[in-house]
Amino acid sequence: MIHKSISLSIGYQLKFIFLLGYFALFYESNLFALKKKQKSIVIASVVNKSSDIFSRLSQEYGQGLSMAISEVHSGKYYLDKFEILEVDSENDPKKTYENLASLIELKKIRLMVGGFSHSVCLKLSELAQEKKIFYFVVGCQSPVLTSSLGHPYIARTSNNDELKFRALADYIRSKTSLRKWAYIASSKDENHFQWEIFWKHTQSISEKSHLISEKKVRSNTKNFLPIVAHLKKSQPDLIFDGTSFPSRSDFLGQSLKSSLFDTAFYVTSDFDQQMMDEKISRQVNGFVSGFPWYDQKMQKANPEILKWVQRYDYRYGKKPSLYSSWGYQTGYTLLQIVLRSKSLRSEKIGRIVREGFDITLPNGKLLPFGHLRMRGCDQQVLPDQWLGRPQILPDGELRLRDIQIINSILIAASCLDIMNRRQSASLSGVPHLTK
Repeated sequence: MIHKSISLSIGYQLKFIFLLGYFALFYESNLFALKKKQKSIVIASVVNKSSDIFSRLSQEYGQGLSMAISEVHSGKYYLDKFEILEVDSENDPKKTYENLASLIELKKIRLMVGGFSHSVCLKLSELAQEKKIFYFVVGCQSPVLTSSLGHPYIARTSNNDELKFRALADYIRSKTSLRKWAYIASSKDENHFQWEIFWKHTQSISEKSHLISEKKVRSNTKNFLPIVAHLKKSQPDLIFDGTSFPSRSDFLGQSLKSSLFDTAFYVTSDFDQQMMDEKISRQVNGFVSGFPWYDQKMQKANPEILKWVQRYDYRYGKKPSLYSSWGYQTGYTLLQIVLRSKSLRSEKIGRIVREGFDITLPNGKLLPFGHLRMRGCDQQVLPDQWLGRPQILPDGELRLRDIQIINSILIAASCLDIMNRRQSASLSGVPHLTK
């Protein structure tokens, strides 16, 4: 009897081990099949290749985004994969709207990112609310998209003009007591709006500032010599350049040849090597914002940035631009959304974004550009602002000096102000607003 019970016991143990192995094999094979069946998260990345400069900026943004996505995939943080579907807007809002409206169903698009042009971004915002698909704005910096025109299906992962120009005004106020201003801007509404933001804040911090000359030009203007002559005659202390990127190099190049900035300061935003060309061959006396990754103060504040630049350079054979950084932080914003939501339903994403969160690497470390916070009340990332004085190095490289870093949290409009803007816009009958 004793031998029989022992043999039965061993038999049951063998059966148990066999069944355990069978179920383990069944689980592994089904998990593998599940992984194979899982579909990618298709993200429509809207770029603008309508001109050389926008094509270059779109490429740099796309490279930063691609770099982040490849790091996310190699990290195996989740089973799904991001699949980027690039869509060229051709700077045509209607065509972009119609194209994406059909692609959303055809390609099962789960998210939209990018935009670049103000008019295209507005149309994408409208499409996002209509189709209830979440849209992350990149490149289009008009603050109205996430303030007065905000709605549950839109957020911004890059800078906006209000943050940038408030910081620039504060920087100038700390560097000079000169207060006699002139401005030149493209006739497009968003370019003029940049000046309005800047001027309103400048007057609020410096009552003695006054405007002596203002000029609007077409966005495709090439000949600025008459305007340069007018500005030299007006003799302003500071000149705000709000021209669009395709014209900016022409204006600055012709101004430098006419020695306009020998007696006046040049003021503009997003000023770096990638946004200018060979026409910039003389020292520029001015105050600007940019992406000074090479500055020691910048590297001290963000210890990982130099390593990131080296990885980018190794991958693409060139140094990154401000737009590269926006693409990169967009990729990790999307990862944070996926990790938090466990679902890509737009309503769930919207709730997470409205709660607000820090944008970090999956291990909790900061991104190379410092602390990034997605603020819930306006669904807007609040990045650091980098200001400086432009200079041309002996080898012709354009750099910034006298760097100052300003935390956007200190200069951003309050959440109460954002709420009031949205209510005011809603009462005035502006379309596609939060009800």
